[in-house]
Amino acid sequence: VDNGARGELRLRVAICLLVLLGAAAQPPPAVAAGPDDLLTGYSLTSWNDGDGRPLGSVHAVVQGDDEYLWVGSDAGLFRFDGSRFTAWAEIGDTPLPPGSVSALYVDRDGNLWVGFGEGGNVRRLRERRAHDAPTLPDHGGPVTDFAQDADGAIWAVGNRALYRLEDGGWTRVKLPWPDREG
Repeated sequence: VDNGARGELRLRVAICLLVLLGAAAQPPPAVAAGPDDLLTGYSLTSWNDGDGRPLGSVHAVVQGDDEYLWVGSDAGLFRFDGSRFTAWAEIGDTPLPPGSVSALYVDRDGNLWVGFGEGGNVRRLRERRAHDAPTLPDHGGPVTDFAQDADGAIWAVGNRALYRLEDGGWTRVKLPWPDREG
């Protein structure tokens, strides 16, 4: 056998070895999970009024910097630790206005902003204390949302109107469409 034939034979052997090695390196085919295998390792727990904490309708949920879930409901503000709900009145050092909580927001500084269902009431919570925040002006409906812009300003929505907190008070923002409110 001449050198050319040997080279060709070596090339063929090398290619066969590479193909065999490549096939051996492939992962085994995935086995499709049956319907019974899809949700293993999970559990479902539900809470209701029969568990001793009547919440009513839940209007807002947010996770605070403290890793707790805060829940705003018809019955007020609650902290949820993963197993039980605790009313603000049981953990807070200062009381909140009575009534439903309709909006919650955690700002960049870790403050929890709470909007109430009627009257435009707003509170800022920090470390178990409720700090007064101005009531939305000329507003009798619920506070429905909060946001914070890139400059750190807090915004609120209430009764289909937009407000910005500045200089210690809420200023109603004129919207760009003059023919309709909200």
